Amino acid sequence: MFHNLNLSSRVGVIGGISPRSAPVGTVTTAWLDLQALFTVMALISIGAFGANATVDAQIEQAKDNAGTGAKAVPGSQITQMVAADGNDRQAQINLRQEDLDRNAGYRFFRVSITVAGAATQLAVSVLGADFRAGSATQNAAASVAQTVG
Repeated sequence: MFHNLNLSSRVGVIGGISPRSAPVGTVTTAWLDLQALFTVMALISIGAFGANATVDAQIEQAKDNAGTGAKAVPGSQITQMVAADGNDRQAQINLRQEDLDRNAGYRFFRVSITVAGAATQLAVSVLGADFRAGSATQNAAASVAQTVG
């Protein structure tokens, strides 16, 4: 299936959090609309943890891009990552349209990262796959500077 397409035509970066030293507290992506695609994966990358830091992450859902009625998507929480387990790790969270409370009008989502203990280096890439209209390249986030090949 689609073996003649570049992966970047089917899977693209639709949002994220640029690499940074995140202070203690919560950082989030922008609210993204899940209606235009079938599946999403949030790739959370941790560089160096601060001393005794912890990182929690989950996907939240809302009724619009302003965050109306925001609540967690059940089953989207990672197991807490802790500094004691070492630096340079990743976590992945998958999301499908049917994971949202669509009967109540939820169609937007964001990734929420909570850092506790000390500032920690992190980044998040939100990858969308199998778009309803157009290719992943055509639906890429404005922050995507280049797609090669």
